[in-house]
Amino acid sequence: IDWALANDFWQAHILSPAKLRAKYETLRRQAKSERRKQPAGPQPTKNIDDMSEEEIQRALRFG
Repeated sequence: IDWALANDFWQAHILSPAKLRAKYETLRRQAKSERRKQPAGPQPTKNIDDMSEEEIQRALRFG
């Protein structure tokens, strides 16, 4: 669910529990696919001066 809320497309399209249930398998597959694309291990923290306004807002929403 956190991944769907952080994803611009899915955040706009999952607006009810029924829609979440209907699209859950698709969401799960896409989230798993994205995790595989990311490098393993700890990643360097991005300097806030290098972040876009959208990235800052997303970081503040999701910790």
